[in-house]
Amino acid sequence: MSLMTTDSETMPLDQPTPVATDPSHPTEVGAADRTDARRWPVVYAVFTAWILPATTAQRIGRVPLWKALLIFLGSGVATLLIILSIVACHETSTALTVANISAQFDEMIGDTATEFGEFPYRMIGAFVGLSSVIVGESLFLAMVLTPWGARDERIRNSYGNAVRQVWLHAPHIPFAVALLGTVVVFMSVLEKSWRVANDAPGFPQWVTIVTVPPSDPQFNVQMKAWTDAITEYQNVRHLLPWYVRDGEIVPMAVGFMLASWVLWGMLRAVGAPREVNMLARPPTCERCGYNLTSMEMSARCPECGTPVAESLGSGVRPGTDWQRRDTIGRGAAWWRCTRAAIVKPRALGRQVQLTTGVCDHRSFVAPHLPVLFLVGAAAVVAMIVIELPAKSWADVESELHMFVGVSVLVGAIIPCLTVLGLCASAVLVGGVLSHRYKRNLLGGAMQMASYLTGYLVVWAAFGACNVLLTGYLDHAMFFRALSEVIPLRAHVILILSVALPNAPWVVYYFVLLSRGAAETRYARR
Repeated sequence: MSLMTTDSETMPLDQPTPVATDPSHPTEVGAADRTDARRWPVVYAVFTAWILPATTAQRIGRVPLWKALLIFLGSGVATLLIILSIVACHETSTALTVANISAQFDEMIGDTATEFGEFPYRMIGAFVGLSSVIVGESLFLAMVLTPWGARDERIRNSYGNAVRQVWLHAPHIPFAVALLGTVVVFMSVLEKSWRVANDAPGFPQWVTIVTVPPSDPQFNVQMKAWTDAITEYQNVRHLLPWYVRDGEIVPMAVGFMLASWVLWGMLRAVGAPREVNMLARPPTCERCGYNLTSMEMSARCPECGTPVAESLGSGVRPGTDWQRRDTIGRGAAWWRCTRAAIVKPRALGRQVQLTTGVCDHRSFVAPHLPVLFLVGAAAVVAMIVIELPAKSWADVESELHMFVGVSVLVGAIIPCLTVLGLCASAVLVGGVLSHRYKRNLLGGAMQMASYLTGYLVVWAAFGACNVLLTGYLDHAMFFRALSEVIPLRAHVILILSVALPNAPWVVYYFVLLSRGAAETRYARR
């Protein structure tokens, strides 16, 4: 059966032909059709991006980048004003009334205006430099998130989409900062109110006690006074209310939750269905990339001998087992994909589809996140248990809420870092492969990285055990004793004892990811 009538040749992948529509991309075209009739003005992003990120991304569509940049810069100005207001509330020494806060705010603005008047070039340089750093950070974040929404398109289009969505969803940040500032001010008011009504020592400040350089004869005397003050504070610390003793834990926890909220919104926006400039590709061999135009279905590839049916047949690239989870069962689909990603990454890569807007791999990541949370939280609890022999039960009981807060906080950080790590590794591997094969493989690398999440869970468990063992040995002074035998300092030995066992895990992860992602280079589905 003849497929096309042109001559057979090897066609490089860097010469695709853009087409307006393609029936093999129903998800993308359908999404565009639904949003064309009800397009939102770009200004709507200010009010909806932080609660409806995916809907906002679809309804606003592909606006010019300069409009998205204006939204980003406006959000930056709003964030700065909110931060100044929070600082004014925190610095107000009297009652928190609108008049007192306004007076403190006006004073801060006046000081800034005075600085501008005295050192205009320095202040302008600082402002431009800070703005450039913030914009640069947003571009870097967009680069990291690019694989999450990458399609079979030019890389600049995938990156442009990520930049656009990061800038359009910057209004998320002022709302998060305002909520965090409210918590900070509330905790500050609680602590100030308690200290006004009670005479209790605060944590000794180094700068107020040690006022001479180390060469001064009084230095040792002041150092002893500082350590005595710390000891006195520690003796009464357990008597203080939790919001005075460990009040910083609450803003830290709230701040992390809000940062996770912002990250969630940007991921939803970057990965939302959108209009894509589809790229038409010639029929090629799945193994070597040879152009199979005009080849019979019963023939073999002239380059590598692979049957044409294995490259162009209806059963080629059927999608991963996870895409058929409703048919074969979620447990079986999870096990097959996890096992294939670790044992047979190339076989899994030859199942991955690039041109159909597949996003099932994102739901594959989700069930692993609670497990990663438990691994991180359990590691902190185990570390606390290791330290128990050196503490009395009264000390443990008085700080129990802090232990719980830290374990929950660390446990929550691990899943977020995992998602960012998946995106970052997909950028690195997908970028290298895209340059090598002249095709956007960021989407394929993202899918392979997602299916390797099970590997990351096992690695996280191993890493937690490694850290616990290292902490136990450090607590037993093992590294200090070892440093007397080998010419390395104790802290260097400690770092190496954590880094070296984990290095093979890192290398093997990138080997698996590279092997699987490379097999997507000839995908036409």
